[in-house]
Amino acid sequence: MNFLKSKLIPFAALLFLAFVTVGCGHAVKAPVANSPEDLVANRTAMLAEARAAVPQITIEDLKKMIEAGEEFTLVDARDPDEWGVGLVDYKKVVTISRGKMEFVAPNRFAVNERLIVICKTGARSALTAKALHDLGYKNVTNVTTGMDAWMAAGYPVK
Repeated sequence: MNFLKSKLIPFAALLFLAFVTVGCGHAVKAPVANSPEDLVANRTAMLAEARAAVPQITIEDLKKMIEAGEEFTLVDARDPDEWGVGLVDYKKVVTISRGKMEFVAPNRFAVNERLIVICKTGARSALTAKALHDLGYKNVTNVTTGMDAWMAAGYPVK
C-alpha cells in the first residue's frame, strides 16, 4: 500500500493534469477570421485542402470514362433545385445535396465503391469528396469543374 501512495497516486495525478492541460490531441484549431477577406482566404484554404485530399478529374476525363464503359457511381452534390437543368447522362447517377451527404452516404454507398462527385462548378464537389474521404470511403474522385462546364461543352444530359 505504501508503494501505491508514494508512486502510483502522484503518477496518476500527473497524468490527469497533463491530459487536462494538453487535451487528448484531437482538437482542431479553428482558423482566425477578423474580416470578410479572412473568411474568403479561409474558404480558399479549405478548398485547396479538399482538392489535395482526393484525386481530381476534368469533365473531359469523366466523359471518356463514361464512353469507355467504366463502372462507378456519379454523385451529384448540387441542391435539389439545381437538378432540374439536367444531370450527366450516365446510367448510375445519384443525387444527394452537399448538406446531407455525411448523413445519407453510409446507407447508400459501400466503403470501397468507386464514387465520382460532381456539382455545379467544382467547389461543393471538392468539399463533398473530402467529406466522403474523411468518412472512410476509399475510392473517391472529384470533378474539378461541374455541370456548368459539362453543359457548356455540349456533353449529354438527361
